[in-house]
Amino acid sequence: MLIGKNKRKMGKKALCLIFAFLLSINSFAAIISDNDGAAFVTKAEFEALKRDFADQIDNYNTSIDSKIDGAIASYLAGIKLQKKETVATGFDLAGKTNKKVQFRGRDSITDYLSKELYGSDKIYLFANGGYTAGPDFYEQDSYDNWIWDGVYTRGNATNAFFLIDSNRCIKNIYWNVKAYVTRTYAFYSTTNARDGITWQDIKISLNFPTNLISTSSADINTNASNTYAKGYGHGRGSTTSTYNNTVNAKVFWNTSSEYVAAGVQCLRTALETKTRTDLKQQLSVLMSKTENNYGYHFCFMPTTKIHTSDKEWGTLNMVTKDKTSFQSYTATRRLGFESGYWANFGRTLTGTRTIQGYGVKFNEILDGTNPKWSMADVYYKEMYDAWGGNVGNYKYTGGFPVYKAEQEGTLEFPIRTGQNTTISFTKQQHNSMPSSTSPDLVPFDYKTGTSAWSENAKTLSMTASTIYNIKIELEKNDIVYLNLDFASGYANLDQPSDAIFTS
Repeated sequence: MLIGKNKRKMGKKALCLIFAFLLSINSFAAIISDNDGAAFVTKAEFEALKRDFADQIDNYNTSIDSKIDGAIASYLAGIKLQKKETVATGFDLAGKTNKKVQFRGRDSITDYLSKELYGSDKIYLFANGGYTAGPDFYEQDSYDNWIWDGVYTRGNATNAFFLIDSNRCIKNIYWNVKAYVTRTYAFYSTTNARDGITWQDIKISLNFPTNLISTSSADINTNASNTYAKGYGHGRGSTTSTYNNTVNAKVFWNTSSEYVAAGVQCLRTALETKTRTDLKQQLSVLMSKTENNYGYHFCFMPTTKIHTSDKEWGTLNMVTKDKTSFQSYTATRRLGFESGYWANFGRTLTGTRTIQGYGVKFNEILDGTNPKWSMADVYYKEMYDAWGGNVGNYKYTGGFPVYKAEQEGTLEFPIRTGQNTTISFTKQQHNSMPSSTSPDLVPFDYKTGTSAWSENAKTLSMTASTIYNIKIELEKNDIVYLNLDFASGYANLDQPSDAIFTS
């Protein structure tokens, strides 16, 4: 540009010199001519002519400059600079490593979303009622042990659980969540004593866990009316000795046994509450789940209620009491055996095993007793974090958010479906599938393989496993949504390669 400008200046000077020279020749001729009085000019007139000529040259140069500058500006304005860049779509952001999103049909409410979340509180117990020490041989044949468990469950193992943040953006979706509280508790009647117990009535009441794991406590209620063990005490003695028990005893003996020495007898007390000595307590709280390596979108279910929580997964805050008062657990006898001289008596007793507790459940956000949020109340965290704006533009139901344009341009991306399906695009999310004649449908171009582009389509019937290239014109801040609908089942859509935005 600088070289061209210098050339124009040199040209102007050359023209001035040439015209000045020519003018001088004519002027000199006029001045020295004796025969042509009309051609004669004075010096003042000559200077005026030069000034007029110079002004015309300047005007001409200004006109030339203006025309050149205008031509250059017009040329530059006519050049369209295109910028292409790889961009992240909703498939990249929410589709995880596979860039895949599963569009779940409207009957998902019966499959997963409406099911109560599963919780289980279970205790395993071992009650040893036998002798533990003593010099008498016959003590080896004197014991009464119970092994049983109690469990309280609620909900359904087939379910869906949504973890959200303070903006109600979904951080994780978990399928088939289960909360397990597992406890073990073992005890026996006495230590280093000559009397054992034949169990008759045991009751265990469980508190809500205070730790995720404990090797010293099963969180058992210590209130005497809630937790106890009762039975018939027993021991061995002889008719010539005094049995060391203040409770009246009943004597049993077996004169036919070759092991019975003269005067040896089994003594049984009346029903009494025995002091329990802890052997081992343990508690663990476990939360299990199923995860997938792809994202989800729920077609058109704006009013469907879902199970949500804003607690951190794997923490004690994630679980809470299922009931506010003690509930009866299902107690199941796994093993029980008696032996000794009172065994026949022990077998005639109807043992009572009672286990109770509050049960456990996931700590949900509720509206009263029901889930508070519906599908239209939760949003894609990935899109909101990346694109900003109004969080309400990124609902998990309605159209799937594909892309938000930062400036005017064209979005081009590939898409593939695992099932035959029909799609369309809009610039807003709807509560129901837009019809093929909806004025809100956005025209787009598409092609497969090396075929020519089909232009200004409003809907596209996609064939399973076929890659379609899509091209959509967008204005600045436009959000484009992909719409498809399933009454039942689901459709998997993935983006096989990168998306390109041309601005």
